[in-house]
Amino acid sequence: MPGNNYGWPTIRGQERQNGMISPLRISGERDTRAPAGIAFVTAGPRKGNLLIAGLRGQALYRVILDENDHSKIASVERYLHNKL
Repeated sequence: MPGNNYGWPTIRGQERQNGMISPLRISGERDTRAPAGIAFVTAGPRKGNLLIAGLRGQALYRVILDENDHSKIASVERYLHNKL
C-alpha cells in the first residue's frame, strides 16, 4: 500500500519491527531473486498473476496469488532459470 513503511534497509527478510510491514514471502538466504522488474498480468490465461524478472536469480518467476485473498501467495513457479 502506498505510504506504508516496508522497512528497507532497517529490517530484512523475516525480521519484524513495530510500524514496519514485513514481506509476504522471502526467497531465502541463499536463493535471492533480486527483482529487476515486475508486471501484473491483466488479461489472458495468467490474469491476476505477477511476473517477476529475477536479476540475481537469473529466472522469470510467476507468482500465483490466492484466489480468495490476493494479499496471500498461493505458489511461485520458476521459468528460464540460467537460460538467458
